[in-house]
Amino acid sequence: MQQYAFSDYEPVHHIADIAITICCDHEEKKWIENLQQGDTLFFRLLCRSWVPDQAADHYILISDVKALSQLYEINRALPVSKTVTAVAYAEQEDYLFPD
Repeated sequence: MQQYAFSDYEPVHHIADIAITICCDHEEKKWIENLQQGDTLFFRLLCRSWVPDQAADHYILISDVKALSQLYEINRALPVSKTVTAVAYAEQEDYLFPD
């Protein structure tokens, strides 16, 4: 079992986006590469959603590529009226997503 945070979840149609970056040849990488559209995955809630302090006007999110889904989750939890700047770093550019 691995722990990954949803970068987005749409509960009506049960559609989830998960940002996963695996940088080496682990069993996880083989499993993910073999996933097909329509495969069934099972998830469980590990903890309650975290709501960031909303007192600031501008947030700067900094992390390595392994925490992209957490950055997405924090950004989604903040009101759209807040300014958010995110910086993610990786050993290789192709480990990053376009957004």
